[in-house]
Amino acid sequence: MQTFALESKTKARVTSVSINGENHGKEVKPAVTLSLTMTVSNDWLATLSPSMKSAFYSRAKGSPQQDVPGTEVSDSPTLRMPELGALPWNKEYSGLGLTIDHGIGGESDIVVTDCKADNIVLEFKEGGSVDVSYKLKSNTPDEATRGRLTSLIKRDIVITIAPPEADPQQRIDDDKAPKAPAKAKAAAKDATDTFAEQHAGATH
Repeated sequence: MQTFALESKTKARVTSVSINGENHGKEVKPAVTLSLTMTVSNDWLATLSPSMKSAFYSRAKGSPQQDVPGTEVSDSPTLRMPELGALPWNKEYSGLGLTIDHGIGGESDIVVTDCKADNIVLEFKEGGSVDVSYKLKSNTPDEATRGRLTSLIKRDIVITIAPPEADPQQRIDDDKAPKAPAKAKAAAKDATDTFAEQHAGATH
C-alpha cells in the first residue's frame, strides 16, 4: 500500500505551526497544523508510487553521484528532466502517526496520532535527493502537546511517520480478492505516469 511514511529517523524543518478550531458536531476541537520541509533520497519516492523514481531519474552515466548529508547515495542520481521545478503531489494521506524524537526516547518524544498529510510538494534534485514540503494536521493533541508543538517553529527536528494501521478484516479481504490478470496490470496506467506527463513541459 502506497502511503506517506518515514520508517527511519529523518531530519525535518518546522516552517510554521498553526492552531485552528474544527467543528465536530456541536463541539469545536482545536487542530494543530505543522508545515514541514525535509530532504530525502529519491528511494523514498517509492512510498508514494512504485514507479515515480524511474519516471524522473535515470542511472548515472559515468558522472560522480552527489553525497547529500542525511540521505543515502542513490543508484539513479540523474534527472530525466532537469528543467522541472517544484511540483505538487495532489494526494492526501490520513491516519498517520508522527513521532518527534528528542534524543532520549520514551516520554520525552512528542507523539501525535491520526495525522493527515497534504499540500505535498516535491522538488527533484540532480544527484538523487528530493526536497519535500508538506503539512501534517491533527486534532488529537492535548493542550500540553499543542504547547510543545508551537515551541518548535523554525527549528530542526528529527521525526518518523508511521503509516495507518491496516484493518485486520481488510487484510483478509485483500488476500481473498481475485488477482488482476497480467495483461490488465500492464495496461493499467500508474498515477505517476500521468503525473510525469502533465509536468513534462514544466520549467522553473
